Amino acid sequence: MTATVPPSAYLKPVQHSDDLSTSHLHDIPVLEKAYSDLPPRDDDLSIPDGGHGWIVLLGCTIVSWWSVGTAQSWGILQAALLEEEVSSSVNLMFVGCLSVGIICALAMVFGKIMRTLGTRRTAMLGVLLMSISGAISSVVYKNVGALFAAYGVLMGLGMGLTFTVCCKYR
Repeated sequence: MTATVPPSAYLKPVQHSDDLSTSHLHDIPVLEKAYSDLPPRDDDLSIPDGGHGWIVLLGCTIVSWWSVGTAQSWGILQAALLEEEVSSSVNLMFVGCLSVGIICALAMVFGKIMRTLGTRRTAMLGVLLMSISGAISSVVYKNVGALFAAYGVLMGLGMGLTFTVCCKYR
């Protein structure tokens, strides 16, 4: 049978009369027993959130990787579209900038959506919009107007939603 030690037994009480005076130095709390003599406490042996934080971190890492990676990879797609002579480089550059600009322009709206729907639903909606945008863009890549709508606007909305969710947990 192990005896439990009350938390008050670990430290002696401290009473300070003046923060600037040095007369209270003799009242500094001292451990009555060495740490090795104390029985292990239950809260020291368990993970505070049960390990759920690592799952959230992994999910945010994957979603950030896809959303930020998609935004940063527009240059590769733009080079391929320039080889196909779809449009001028200025028009294609504006398509990629539009998606990133929507993330910044609608950040407050994305935050409100996240508070309304919750983080999981917002992330799933963002991933869904990004997926639909990628599918539409791969079909209509010869039409610049459709790229503005599909990749510029729809991808920007999806990336903004997922990016907002990932920024919440930083």
